[in-house]
Amino acid sequence: MKVQLIVVQGKPEGKVIPLNGPIFKIGRGDTCHLRPNSEQVSREHTEFSIAGNQVSVRDLGSRNGTIVNNKPVTGPYTLKDRDLIQVGPLTFAISIQGVPVPAAAAHPEPKKAPARAPSPDDISCADIDTVHLLYAVYDHEKALARKSFAVLSFSDYLGALEREKNKEEQS
Repeated sequence: MKVQLIVVQGKPEGKVIPLNGPIFKIGRGDTCHLRPNSEQVSREHTEFSIAGNQVSVRDLGSRNGTIVNNKPVTGPYTLKDRDLIQVGPLTFAISIQGVPVPAAAAHPEPKKAPARAPSPDDISCADIDTVHLLYAVYDHEKALARKSFAVLSFSDYLGALEREKNKEEQS
């Protein structure tokens, strides 16, 4: 199983951080694997655990908390691919690849058509195909000035990351 954090908000935006090993800590302390230079991040802030086919996160008693999908984490939380994790000023998308798909999920039964016209609010996360999932990249300060935000497909986002990497290597 390959597990990575992708910085989607904060510096360095777009950076991919592999989670190697069973435990990965974020905080300003010397024992942490990732040490953001921000007073909003506690010395020991967040811990990721990889066990079997599961990835979980827990807050380590930080002052500002750990937030997953806009909800504060109050205990160990099992993550799913593409969950958003906020630690201080940083927001990460988690990429979990190589997890076996349960047989029931591999062949879902067809759903009946709704009686009324579908609305975007009617779509659950489970109904969104990975290829069609859109990631909104939202820069708060710029958006306030322009009153706008950019929407990229995940494959476009990864392509942009690859182009940036190639530019840096050529420099």
